Amino acid sequence: MKKLVLSTVFIASLLVGQIGYATEASSTSNTDTPSSSTVSKEISGTTDTTTSETKPDALGITKSDIFLLMNDMVNEGKLSQFQYEGLISRLEKATTVEEATLVYSDAIDLAKQNKELYQSSFDEKVYNTKYQLELLVKAGRLTQKQADEFVAKVDSSKTIEELDAIWAAIEKAADKTSTLTTSSSTVESSTTESSKKVETIAKTPNSSEKQSTNLPKTGEKESNVGLQLSAVTSLFLACVLIKRKSS
Repeated sequence: MKKLVLSTVFIASLLVGQIGYATEASSTSNTDTPSSSTVSKEISGTTDTTTSETKPDALGITKSDIFLLMNDMVNEGKLSQFQYEGLISRLEKATTVEEATLVYSDAIDLAKQNKELYQSSFDEKVYNTKYQLELLVKAGRLTQKQADEFVAKVDSSKTIEELDAIWAAIEKAADKTSTLTTSSSTVESSTTESSKKVETIAKTPNSSEKQSTNLPKTGEKESNVGLQLSAVTSLFLACVLIKRKSS
């Protein structure tokens, strides 16, 4: 009987010990689970931070590219400095890639408008330059050969600045030709006047020549005296003959 009681107590104590151990193990496992989830969360957070740091900034790259493109446009004369500064201000304020792209689109539109206006001004300047060359030739300030050379330069020009330089050369050549023409005409007029004076002097007789033309020459004097003597002699002979006949 005692053995039965002892065995029952022993079995019961074993069961109680096993139940307590299982309860403790389950509580321990429950306590460890949050820590493992916390660690996993920390790891995932670190991964996300690393990914966000290594991810490229699309907006920054877009702004940088657009800035370089617009800088080239203003250096090439496609955009004015005023237009460039306004576009750069808008680009700096852009908060999305779409806004930055819109700024570049507006820059392209402005460049097209500037090109059309520039081309119109350039064509008008070419026409005016050629027309002025024709007038200078008609006025005698340029030769036709000079005008043809300048027209060839105008046709080969590409910018308004080149046309301005060509026009400066045209004015210089026209002034030089005018100076040469004026000096040559002055020389011709002076030569003509001097030749007229020489002719006048050659045609106008001096006082000695006038006197010589009025006075009789020596031969003329002798011939006049001889005629007078012969006439007197003839009269004398005629009187003698008349007296002889009457006697």
